[in-house]
Amino acid sequence: MSATGASSGEITATLLWNSRGDLDLVVRCPSGRQMDFRNPAECGGSLDVDANIARGQLTDRPVENAFWPAGKAEPGNYEILVRYVPRKDEERPQDTPFQVRLSRGGQESVYKGTVRPNTLVPITAFTVQR
Repeated sequence: MSATGASSGEITATLLWNSRGDLDLVVRCPSGRQMDFRNPAECGGSLDVDANIARGQLTDRPVENAFWPAGKAEPGNYEILVRYVPRKDEERPQDTPFQVRLSRGGQESVYKGTVRPNTLVPITAFTVQR
C-alpha cells in the first residue's frame, strides 16, 4: 500500500475497489463515534487515504485506509463498514464490488462484498482489549 501513501499500524483496515465510484471506509468506534472522511482521526486511529473524492483526482484502482499505531486504539468493540454515496458528477452509479483487508497483530483477514449506491454495508467487527 505504500504506493498509495497508506500507513500501517498495529491495526490496519484497507478498502480496495476497481471503479471511479467514491466508496468510503467507515469505522464505528467503541465510543459510538465514527471515523470516516468527515472525521478522519477518531478512537486513536487515522483515516489517511481517501480516494475518488473529486473529479480531477479519480483513479480506477482506488484505496481507502485507516490505521492505529501500536497501543493507541481505544479498547472496546469496533465495526468496519463500506458506504457508497455517488458523487454528483457520477453519471450512472452502479453496484460496486470491493475488498476490505483487516490486519491485526500480523494476521490479515480479507472480506469481499458488493455495495449498492446510497447504502452502507456492515463488513466485520473486532474487539480491542488492553
